[in-house]
Amino acid sequence: MWVDLIALFVLAFFCAAGYFRGFVSLLFSFIGLLATYVGTPHLARWIETSTDWSALDPQSRYWVVLAGAASILYFGCNFIGLVVSHFVVGKEEHHKRRDRIMGLGLGLIQGGVIALFLACLVGATPKAMREDSGWVDDQVRGSRLVDAVDPWNPILERRKELEWLTELGDVMKMLSDPNLIEDLELSKTAKEALSDPAIKEVLTDNKLIDALRSQDYTELFSKERWRGVMENEELREAVESIDLETIRTEIEDAQAERAGKIEDIIEEEE
Repeated sequence: MWVDLIALFVLAFFCAAGYFRGFVSLLFSFIGLLATYVGTPHLARWIETSTDWSALDPQSRYWVVLAGAASILYFGCNFIGLVVSHFVVGKEEHHKRRDRIMGLGLGLIQGGVIALFLACLVGATPKAMREDSGWVDDQVRGSRLVDAVDPWNPILERRKELEWLTELGDVMKMLSDPNLIEDLELSKTAKEALSDPAIKEVLTDNKLIDALRSQDYTELFSKERWRGVMENEELREAVESIDLETIRTEIEDAQAERAGKIEDIIEEEE
């Protein structure tokens, strides 16, 4: 409910801003956002190299220069928009009316895009956050807008892939840990997992294991042969059936049982 209300507020705000500011002014504001996104790193680099910032530490210098460059680009484009609007639209009433109606349309488009983007972000709320907060889960489930964008939400699809890779990485880290070879033999669940053909295939690819250990998911997505492994349904089923806590518990119980037997042997010898 609240998600839909916020989306409506965003849409109404941008429509009103577009109407009162006018098409030309709003267009230059939009250009300013694009220029800020694209040009800020380049302008910041030029400012940093052409002026003396030795009085600031590197981290402070980075943020000050970055904020300054972004402000110059954004507010500069907005100022140019005001000047152009003054000369293009002028004081003619019919020009102003047309400019405002076109501004309303552009504001509607901008507000719609931002509202959809917010819905995509909310729809891609991490599973852990939704499980920790029932209120967040209720808001996501109760939003009609989120339901409408979910089928084609690229952020949600990416999040699901990352969650799957994280789960796969956690399992493979434990099963491929050289320090746990003997301990894994004590766990029935671990031995069953290690005998699974899909798990074996992944464990034989050392580069894939290294990428999973380092959580270098960019490299995983870029390698076509690894994409096939990621989309392997048999592997997914095998990984989802593995409970790491069960493996840890079985190892601890086996170690405790073995330690108890050793103590009994020592007591008998004494």
